[in-house]
Amino acid sequence: MRIGQEHPIADLRATSLVAQRYRLVSSGSLGVLGPTRMDYGTVLTTVHAVSEQLQRTLDDLAEHG
Repeated sequence: MRIGQEHPIADLRATSLVAQRYRLVSSGSLGVLGPTRMDYGTVLTTVHAVSEQLQRTLDDLAEHG
């Protein structure tokens, strides 16, 4: 998670980025870019849940694909 001034990119310093990694053949990330004043608890929970579901789907596709 990067909030405001933590962004290395100056144009994104008015935003927050919440992300979660997933992995198949290579790593990727799923995230939400939004205002610095957002409901972080809800966003973190949602990003984590979607990332877990995406990981399960990718694992299933790799196994059966």
